[in-house]
Amino acid sequence: MAPHCLTFNRYTHYYTILNQNVWNKIWPILISEIPLIIEAADVPVKMEHNHPQDPLIDLDQGIQFNGIGEDGHETFLLRKENMTTFDFCKTVQKPYDLTVCLVLLRARQLAGDAFSLRSDGSWNEGGWRKAYNLYKLLWPEDVLCCPWRGRSEPDLFPEEETPSELTDGNSNMTNVNAKETNLIQDQVRRQDFSDVGKVIRNLLSSCISDPTHRKCAQNELRWQSLPGVTLRLIDVFLGRIVDAPEGCSFLALSYVWGETRISGLRDETMQWFAQNGSLFQAKNIPRVISEAIQLCGAIGERYLWVDALCIKQDDTRDKAIQILRMRKIFGSAKMTIVAAAGHDANSPLCASNQPRNQELSPNRIYQNSIWTTRGWTFQEAALSHRMLVFSTLGLYFECQDQLWNIDESSLETTALPRGANEWDFLYGSSGSELNAYYSAVEGYSKRNLTYQSDVLNAFQGIMKTFSSTLDGRNNEFYFGLPTSLFDQAICWQTDQHCPHLRRPQYPSWSWLGWRQRIFWKSQPDAHTRSAQMLYQPVNKRKRLMFAQLGAVGSSPLFTHQYGHRRPCYFQGQDRKDGEWAWGLPAALSIYSRGTSSLCLMSSLAQLVVSRIDLAPTEEPNGLYSVMADSPNREILGTVQLDRGWRDDQPDFMPFMALDGEEEDGTLVLTILMCLSHSDNDSDSREYSRVQTMECQIGEETWKKAGALLRLIWLI
Repeated sequence: MAPHCLTFNRYTHYYTILNQNVWNKIWPILISEIPLIIEAADVPVKMEHNHPQDPLIDLDQGIQFNGIGEDGHETFLLRKENMTTFDFCKTVQKPYDLTVCLVLLRARQLAGDAFSLRSDGSWNEGGWRKAYNLYKLLWPEDVLCCPWRGRSEPDLFPEEETPSELTDGNSNMTNVNAKETNLIQDQVRRQDFSDVGKVIRNLLSSCISDPTHRKCAQNELRWQSLPGVTLRLIDVFLGRIVDAPEGCSFLALSYVWGETRISGLRDETMQWFAQNGSLFQAKNIPRVISEAIQLCGAIGERYLWVDALCIKQDDTRDKAIQILRMRKIFGSAKMTIVAAAGHDANSPLCASNQPRNQELSPNRIYQNSIWTTRGWTFQEAALSHRMLVFSTLGLYFECQDQLWNIDESSLETTALPRGANEWDFLYGSSGSELNAYYSAVEGYSKRNLTYQSDVLNAFQGIMKTFSSTLDGRNNEFYFGLPTSLFDQAICWQTDQHCPHLRRPQYPSWSWLGWRQRIFWKSQPDAHTRSAQMLYQPVNKRKRLMFAQLGAVGSSPLFTHQYGHRRPCYFQGQDRKDGEWAWGLPAALSIYSRGTSSLCLMSSLAQLVVSRIDLAPTEEPNGLYSVMADSPNREILGTVQLDRGWRDDQPDFMPFMALDGEEEDGTLVLTILMCLSHSDNDSDSREYSRVQTMECQIGEETWKKAGALLRLIWLI
């Protein structure tokens, strides 16, 4: 059941210190863990919601933070000593509520009954459930129960297994008691890659020293070490895993795991892999990793990052933080070695007996490559500044400005035109950041994932790139959609309607909820970007605008100085046909954000969907006319639906006005969203997204279609 929007006003947490002596003992521990909590929550916070200063985390002054801009509410404060009899923070389920809940939950767990905690929120859902799940990632050994229902209450949440393609290796490492070896650089260079390594080193050096290659320079690595979370690298000269020395340069490896059982880094192998020579003596190291280690040494680089050996596979905290830091890892690597020729981790770097074609078109380098079909490798390529690509058609060095073919037999290099790749939206592209993000989603959504639960994690590094600002506007992401223009971003489309490709763990209105190629038909202008489906549109006096005609501003799409679109409003009974609604959807409550459901006031019409396919093909989708329920059955547009799914639906289906544009001084609807009732309950106010339909519908036509004002939860 969707939460009632009006209850969000009461969403408040109450807390106080009951035993100062106990609190004094745990206080330094809590303070040291706050940076970990803030990073793991992955919600932008500042000291005050309209202040640029970073959150306060101080042993003497305490803890203080808030959400940013519209995503802030009351500032959260926690001190070494009580400021009042009972402190409280009303978050109204704004995004920073997750961070607040996690801090309070950790404080309660450390202090026990010395710290009292209760909340208006439900322990079984919303912010507390999110906080519980994240807490178990960070401190998996702790036993949690509802703090305000008694310490004896059992754990209310089922433990969920969330395997990951990135970190689901099976440990079958045979520990050999290796003797300390005195390995030196020359021993590594005598491997098969010694000659080609020199060529690569020269190309890399030329790119680094060229002043015109400014876009190619890797980012400065700023790694904040947290309890139990460090940046680990492979020391290829000593054959061991080490904590990254300060200021060191390193290479990264991007490859496909496939079905290979990878012997990864785990608690039981940590001590073994820390020994000199352990990686050279270990059994079952996949071939692609072993060869990448040899190549790295041949190039003259000492350190290499590989996910299987640099992320602890059995440490949920380490995995969670390292995934969030993928942007830093690949963005700071001097170069990424791309194993694009292999089908799994046991494939060699070089494809044997493949023809070398120096006239090859750059966009064909990756043809027939499994690497280009995998979800995780998309952001690894996008975040990298330089790549050394082992393709089925040759070896290539690619930076942001040039592309070189390397003949592994003659060691000759040939310059090729630098073509455009689908991941060239960060460093090599021009234009708006929004266009870059749209391009990223469109490219990524075509990729495959072994585990569908990875869909957000495998894109996290790219979203972090745009998470603070987007084209100069404050921004974060809400289930994959940018909040700075949420109303326009939710208008994404798909080639086909495929109900069987739904990801049920994500809302239907988010592209994350579908295993399909996503695209946008157009990019909104800067002045037309809005987010009234997340944030309730109000005027200068903070009054609701649902019943207002928008006297401020000349355009019907922009009803006041903050640039919101015209929200749907109750037209009243001055019309012959009675009550009806005209306008675009808007959040019912200013506090309605915080769950996966969108609580909206919408203009909804029950439209007739034909059962006759207008363009029959062998494809599972059909093209159906959508008509108004009027005597002449005026056709409003066409919608693409799965035939089998359409056959099971009634003649009438709900459509919501989703987007519009100004035309000759009036609002014209340009996109409708086809909806379906949750659980096939026609009386429910819960709806799921089915498909979008392009249209050109004016006010009178929409009125005749019977559009009414409806409160709905879009789930």
